[in-house]
Amino acid sequence: MSASQDSKKRTKAKNRKRMQFAVFILFGVILGCLPGAGCSGSDSDREYRKAEQFWQRKMYGLAAQSYEHFGFQQPKHPKTAQSLYKAGFIYAYYLTDYPRAIQLFHRLIALYPESPFCLQAHRSLAENYATRLRQYPQAIAQYLRVIDLERRAGRDVSPSLYEVGRCYFLMGDSNQAVEVYERICREAPQGEYADSAAYQIGFTHFLEEDWETAEKDFRFLLEHYPESEWTFDGLLHLARCLKKLDRQQESVGVRQEIRERFPDRAGTIETKEAR
Repeated sequence: MSASQDSKKRTKAKNRKRMQFAVFILFGVILGCLPGAGCSGSDSDREYRKAEQFWQRKMYGLAAQSYEHFGFQQPKHPKTAQSLYKAGFIYAYYLTDYPRAIQLFHRLIALYPESPFCLQAHRSLAENYATRLRQYPQAIAQYLRVIDLERRAGRDVSPSLYEVGRCYFLMGDSNQAVEVYERICREAPQGEYADSAAYQIGFTHFLEEDWETAEKDFRFLLEHYPESEWTFDGLLHLARCLKKLDRQQESVGVRQEIRERFPDRAGTIETKEAR
C-alpha cells in the first residue's frame, strides 16, 4: 500500500471518529437542553436552545450563525466555548467555510484556553489545515499543540505524531518524516499508530532506494509488530528489497511465506511485482 493510500485510509477513519465524537457531544447537549430537561428560562439559554433546534433540524447555516452569535454576545456564559466550537465545526465540516471556521477555533483557543473544547479546536484546525487546505506547516503547529494537551492528559499521542510525520512527508521532507516516525516507535512503542510508523519508515527508505536500510526497517516491523495490519505489505517490500540486493533465494523464500500466510492475497504478489 502506498503512502498516499495509507494517508487516505487513516484520514478517512480518523475523520469518521472525529465526526462521531462531535455528533455525540452535540446530541448530548441537545438532549440536556430540550424543554423540561432542566435548562433555565433566561434569554441567553433560550438563544442557545434556538441554535440547538436549528442543528437538530439540519438547518446548518442558521445553526452555525446562531451558535456564533451566542458565542460573541454571551462571553461569560458557561456554554460560550462549546458554542464557538460548534459554530466552527459546522462551518468546517458542513458548510466548507474554512476561513470562518478557523477564525472561530482561534477565538475559542485565545479566549477560553482552559476549556476542554480547546483540544477539539486544535485538532479540528490541524485536520482542516492538513486535509482540506494543505497548509502543512500550520497543520504541524496545531498537531504539536494537540500532542502537548494529550500528553498532559496521559493519552496516547501516537495518532497525532503520525499525522505530523505524514505532513512532513507530503511536504517532501522525508528525513523529518522519518525522524517523527522513529520518535513514535521510541516513545510510544505500544501506541495505536506505532506499527504504521514502523512501516512508513521502511517505505520511505524503500522509495529512496536505500534497500539495505529498508530491509532492516521491514524486519523491525515484522519482529516487533507481528500482528500488524502492515504485515503483508512489510513482507512484500522486504522481498523486493532482497531482490534488489541480489539475494534472490531469500526473496523467493519471503514470497513463499506470503503465499502461505496470505493465501487469499497470493495473486496480489504477481500483480504488484509486475508493476
